[in-house]
Amino acid sequence: MVYATTDDITVSVDIQYQPQYSVPHSAEFLFAYHINIVNNSNQEIQILGRHWFIADGPVRKREVKGEGIVGEQPVLAPGEQHAYVSFCNLTHHFGSMQGIFFAQRTSDGYMFEIQVPLFTMILPQLLS
Repeated sequence: MVYATTDDITVSVDIQYQPQYSVPHSAEFLFAYHINIVNNSNQEIQILGRHWFIADGPVRKREVKGEGIVGEQPVLAPGEQHAYVSFCNLTHHFGSMQGIFFAQRTSDGYMFEIQVPLFTMILPQLLS
């Protein structure tokens, strides 16, 4: 698991390869990533969107940017957390992701970015 903290908001990521949804002989590798966002600040915040930077193997790069996270724009009061699971498909047996959540304080509308730490996705058998 990897962590990053920005302005008292901590994001943790746990990754799991999904062999039951992958087809290695067709270069289709699916990874689940579990995100947990904890608001350790003294302000209520809302997550408005995300921007992902994805490396698929050694050369292929792509970006995904949009509103919300898995269709939601959660509001987190001080001390609250929000967890979700999403997926990334790769055409190589390894890759990485990192990104940004776009957020705002609900009290005054102040906009800020929350860093999502770099995390790697690699077939478990390659780690042995």
